Parts: sequence; C-alpha cells; structure tokens
Amino acid sequence: MKIVRMDVLPVSIPHKTKYQLSLGSTEISRNVIIKLYTDAGIIGLGEASTGTLPDRTGETQEGIVHLLTSYFGPRLMGKDPFAIEAILHDLDRVSFGKHAGLYSKCAVDFACHDIMGKACGVPVYQLLGGMVRSEIGVSRSLPVGKPPNEFAKDVVSRRDEGYKMLTVKGTADVAYDIACFKAAREALGPGFPLEIDPNQAWTSANAIRTVRRLEAYDLAGAEQPLPWWDYDGMIALTAAVDTPIMADETVLSTSEAYQVAHRSMANLITLKLPKNGGLFLAKQIAAIAEAAGLECNMGSRHPLGVGTAALHHFACSTTAVTDTIGYGSPLERLVDDVITEAIPFERGVARPPSGPGLGVELDEKKMQKYAVKITVDA
Repeated sequence: MKIVRMDVLPVSIPHKTKYQLSLGSTEISRNVIIKLYTDAGIIGLGEASTGTLPDRTGETQEGIVHLLTSYFGPRLMGKDPFAIEAILHDLDRVSFGKHAGLYSKCAVDFACHDIMGKACGVPVYQLLGGMVRSEIGVSRSLPVGKPPNEFAKDVVSRRDEGYKMLTVKGTADVAYDIACFKAAREALGPGFPLEIDPNQAWTSANAIRTVRRLEAYDLAGAEQPLPWWDYDGMIALTAAVDTPIMADETVLSTSEAYQVAHRSMANLITLKLPKNGGLFLAKQIAAIAEAAGLECNMGSRHPLGVGTAALHHFACSTTAVTDTIGYGSPLERLVDDVITEAIPFERGVARPPSGPGLGVELDEKKMQKYAVKITVDA
C-alpha cells in the first residue's frame, strides 16, 4: 500500500465563550485536517490542532498548511503508511529536527494510524498495544479573569456536570491565583481533586512559596508553573514541595523527557499529542516516563473530533497515563465539530470510538462551513 495524495484542509470554529489564559485569550479554534489517500482506496484522517494560543513550537494554522503542502506532502508520496517510524524520521529532515513541525507531524501520524487501523479492521488502540482501560475520566480547566467568588460558582457547576477533576488556570498575579484556588476549594469542600496550571506564568522566586500556600487548600498538582526553559527552577520546586509537579511545555521530545526524568525536574510528564508529534512519538515519551517511575497526565490543545478520537485511543491503551485526562469532547468548548457522530463522552467519562482506525468520519458540509482560505505559493 502506498500514499498517493494528501488534502490539507484548514478549518476554524468559534469557542462558546472567550478562553483566557496567562498567555492571552482567544475566541476561535484554528485547526488543520488532512486526508491521506492510498492506492488501496483507504483514506486516513489526521489533524493538527493549534489549540487556544501559540506555544513554544511557534506553529500556526498558516504555517502548518504551508509545511504540510509544500514540504511534508511531497515527501509522503509513494510511502507505505505502515512505515510510520521511517516516515517521521524522514520528515525530521525537512523540518529541521525532532523539535520542529510537531503539529504537522502529528497530523501525518494520525492519518497513518487511521489507515493502518482501517486496513487491519481494528481500532487504533489495538495498534498501540491494546486496551488497558475501556474508559477514562475527564478533567476540566477553568480560564482566568473572573473574581474569586464568581470563579467558585463555575467550579461547582463543572463538578456537578460530572468532571472527575478540575484545574484552576494561573496567572502572573499569584495573590489572585491563591484567592481563586481558596474560593474554589471552599466551594467544593475537601477531597475533590483540584489542580493549578499557571501556564509558565510563575517565577522561580515565587513558585515554592506559592505552592506551599496552596497546599493548605489540598492542592492535587501544579502543571508547568515555571517557564519551559527554567530547568533549575523546576528541579528546585520539585524537590521543595510535596505537591506533584508536572512538566508540560518543557517536554516536546524524547530527549527532553529524558532530561526531566534524569534531572528530577517533575513528578509527571504532561503529554499532548499535537505538541509531542502524534501517537508514535508520544508512546516513546510515555515509555521513558514509565521507565523512570513517572506517570503521564494528558492535555489536548483542544482538537476537533479527529484529534479527540486519537487522544482517547492513546489514553485507553497506555498504562503510564493517569486515570484522568484533560479533554472529553470538542463540544465542551466549541460551538460545533466536523465529524458525523459525536465522540463518546458523558458525565466526565470518555471512551474511544469502536470502529476501525480512529473510528470517525468527516461531515463534509461542516468542513465546508468552517473552511478557511489559506493560499500557499507554489
């Protein structure tokens, strides 16, 4: 079987409400769907989800379209979609290494796995080692900006919707973060898992003190409190507090996962399939974490239905992943999706689709409705 064609289809879907983080705010999700065609008539679906705001990869919707169309596409023609390791190694050559073009590689990775699953007549989770759990709990992050008392009401509403854990987004204003977290804990009561994710907004000067303050309110974990490049700060913070510290933006590749494990920079590694380059490469990172005695929690970058299906296949086939992940359905945040049937998700529990491959199909009318025109010069 050989790849003979690729369609690159950028789409943008509005958020239900503005999503605000320490890095900025957005009201629209910008994604890129791809179709990989084979000479056997099988079509694989992939997705590059840029999430809410740009991250350290620097990738944008426009850049992804250009990289896939002008560079990755020509390299893929004639390739065997089952040769995923060779394909990704070859794409490294035109994206200047393992740390570049990760969202675009993720789209290719998803599409190849979709083709493999369809060719073999099995769901993608079977290709990833088989199912280790049939369902998984889902957490929900809450954006910043509201006064603590209003924030607390939102937290209670999300808990009552069935979410298994909640994440308070943090800011550079640690006093505000503490006030919001305290209000949330008082509203929820003891025991319910409550994390904080400052998205790199804290500093090595205030992180230890702030985490210790929050530990008085039963802090379940702190995700990437410091800038991704502050290795020394992450090492000091992890050693100084009892709270589990998670490395998200610090880990794009296997080499960075090794550094986190080797230097004791965190207690968990946060996997997000887009920023880690897809299913194949994320499995390698999970193996490094597991070998070092670390767990992996999972975020998402807010994908559409294609990427969400891949996330659920991965989480339900990987023992190193914690029992709660950060995304259940695009319809949690977005006004619509581009697949024909919604991802199985209700009362805070997600399940991977059961059909062959990723188990999802595109709704072509919705693809047209949310299509974005991006011109790539020849």
